[in-house]
Amino acid sequence: MKKILVVLSLFALQALIFSLPVQAADFLGVPLPDGGQKTMETRGQVRMVYQESLAAVSDFYRQSFKDNDADLKFKEKPGQLKIEDFGSRPWHAIVLVQQADGSVTVTVAKDTWGWILTTLFLRFVGVFVVLSVLLIAVSAATAIISRLSKPQEAKT
Repeated sequence: MKKILVVLSLFALQALIFSLPVQAADFLGVPLPDGGQKTMETRGQVRMVYQESLAAVSDFYRQSFKDNDADLKFKEKPGQLKIEDFGSRPWHAIVLVQQADGSVTVTVAKDTWGWILTTLFLRFVGVFVVLSVLLIAVSAATAIISRLSKPQEAKT
């Protein structure tokens, strides 16, 4: 009987030591404040409504990401805060919007292939445009310089 109690207490101790703290609610690793009402959830997006101020919910996310925000960009507009991840997190953006009734809607969105391919396409087009402008500028400069320069006469 003593052996069984010792083994059970060792298992309980191991469970206490090695168990990881889990937040009450999260989506794709994004912590969600307690007390919200889930209005929509899909595989790539969740939308929650909170009866709190935008400042309170914004402070929650600033505190949640204060130690690990190297790849995050906080974009503030009147009545809205958008947190975008440019790193390797499984989510793309958290959007906080103040509603007319005083509630705050929090939307967490996952990266989608449409967003990824659109970003790559825009980068490709941007590089193509920059290189085209450089080609035109260098061609124009070469044409101007070649017309302005006189051929050197050969000395005999």
